[in-house]
Amino acid sequence: MKIIVVLVLFVFSYNTFAQDIEVKKFEPLEKDQTVLSDLRKDNNGNPCAMIQVQSFKEGLEFEGWVVGNVERTQDMYLVYMAGGAKHVKIKHPDYPTKDVVFSEYNINSLKSGDIYRLSLVDETKDIVNKVYKLGWNIDEYEVPSNVKQIITRSASRGDKRAIKAMIQLSVGDENSSEGLLQVNKGLFWIEKLLEKGDSACLDSLPAEMMYWYSHNLLYAGIRNHENREKERELYTKACLYLLKACLKGFNEAGDDFFEYYPQSNGLPQYKTEARRLCLDSIAVGNQKAFTCLGIICEKGISETVNIEEAARWYKKANDIGPTVYTRSNLCRIYGNKQYPFDKESLSFIKNQALEGLQEAFFQLGCMYEEGRNVPKDIDKAIELYKQAKPTIYDTDNHRGAAYRLAKIYYDRNDLKQAEEYLRGTDSDDLDARFLQAIMLYQDTRNYKVDAFNILSDLSKKGYQKAKDFIKNNY
Repeated sequence: MKIIVVLVLFVFSYNTFAQDIEVKKFEPLEKDQTVLSDLRKDNNGNPCAMIQVQSFKEGLEFEGWVVGNVERTQDMYLVYMAGGAKHVKIKHPDYPTKDVVFSEYNINSLKSGDIYRLSLVDETKDIVNKVYKLGWNIDEYEVPSNVKQIITRSASRGDKRAIKAMIQLSVGDENSSEGLLQVNKGLFWIEKLLEKGDSACLDSLPAEMMYWYSHNLLYAGIRNHENREKERELYTKACLYLLKACLKGFNEAGDDFFEYYPQSNGLPQYKTEARRLCLDSIAVGNQKAFTCLGIICEKGISETVNIEEAARWYKKANDIGPTVYTRSNLCRIYGNKQYPFDKESLSFIKNQALEGLQEAFFQLGCMYEEGRNVPKDIDKAIELYKQAKPTIYDTDNHRGAAYRLAKIYYDRNDLKQAEEYLRGTDSDDLDARFLQAIMLYQDTRNYKVDAFNILSDLSKKGYQKAKDFIKNNY
């Protein structure tokens, strides 16, 4: 009801405001010799006086000692008048005629060759301000097309209030082509504000625009997949605004938040809100929320590692509806060395391996390689790792299995096989990169400089084995 009242007052104030043309200021300007040389001449060959009439209104006409046609720019009319003129009449079909008498502004008459500025109280600028003040309830008010054009022009010139109004006007139905077009326009104007250094504008966005802005960041993160630090930075920022969109009531942002939050820095300053969002969502059976809580506990994101609690959340997610993802999470947590071993968890992993689950093969391989919970059998481990799709030629290859195989073959002095499997490891797997550096160092073709570069980078990241190797060998 409050919004309706505000809107009614807004429309009423617009209609009443439009009843008259009002003058804000009329004043002489300093002479510009460049402009003076181009001034129009009157019928007697004398330079005209020029009035710069500042107004966004379309269709204004001027009567009096006007010489020639009136020129129009985006926000100004250039009116040339004969020297000695004492007034000018301003006409418009929607307004009563306004007779501007110059003596009322301490100017008895216009002087030939002088330039003046006449500023009108412009209701369109007033509308820009009112649109801005309405906040994100702008979709409740149909802004006239001519006003949209005026706001667009103001925004194009860099008026920050107009830019924010354009963002407000861009909240649309993303399911329609027109709605998506509006959303994209909104994202364009958001970037314009950010270019001006106005990052504070992001917190004032409507929840829907926060959501779409976050998606832009997520797409950028995907494009930066090879640069893990940049990718993490982008995912962190995206998750921040997905969370804020949720807190503003845009629940559709929740699933994306749950999916990408584990790849962020954990948003430690918002860890209470993040966990609360997960807990609120599991109350309605949101599977992704259960999984997100599991990853938070497993990785210690914004809190301490708790493997048993992680397993409990993963199991609840899997109970809702088993998928490759939920089953893989359970296999990984059951295979974790910190998880209390029991026959049920081992049975689950073996059953998933029988069904061809990639993660199950890998976890069983680890157990046989280490002799953990099963008899030690390196050949059996190799067989299982290979079934986990470890090479770069496999679709969605298992990087952990690739490293394990590379290490086994390195220990067996089969460097060709070790090198082949190392190609399937992840660029941020520090153990794999260390093994690669060692192999380069030992290569008879003398790749010690390349090895040092890798070891140096690992040392900067705090990898102790690399620090020790450099100290002892370089």
